[in-house]
Amino acid sequence: MSDKKNKSLLATQLSGLQTHLNEFINKIEGDEFTVGLIDEIKKTLKAIDTNAESENLKPQHFNKLIKFAMEVCKKMQKYSEYMSNVNIRYTSSNANKKLLDRVLDEFKLEEMNLTVQLPEGAKIKKKEETVEKK
Repeated sequence: MSDKKNKSLLATQLSGLQTHLNEFINKIEGDEFTVGLIDEIKKTLKAIDTNAESENLKPQHFNKLIKFAMEVCKKMQKYSEYMSNVNIRYTSSNANKKLLDRVLDEFKLEEMNLTVQLPEGAKIKKKEETVEKK
């Protein structure tokens, strides 16, 4: 197979993977036509919480279950972003490859911490407090 055909095939494969990831994320988050799985999960968790038998669940197990679900969603979104950059880097003829190489090399899956200026007198909730209330 020629280099041009291989490059075209790679572009099609990477684009297909990106499409599948976007469909996955769309099913998770929902859109204007579809109720997302996140909303379905929230409804189910609320139903579990109001079930009298749920008192038998250890809170830390229930909280961990919620955290894992949210982490999976975040990771898939980051993966989609990374995949998009890979696709552009290796299949676009006019991409800034040096910049994309740097972006891909420095890409991290961890959550980014953003510094924000809080209004004067704002109360900061500790992470444990916010988890318990959910």
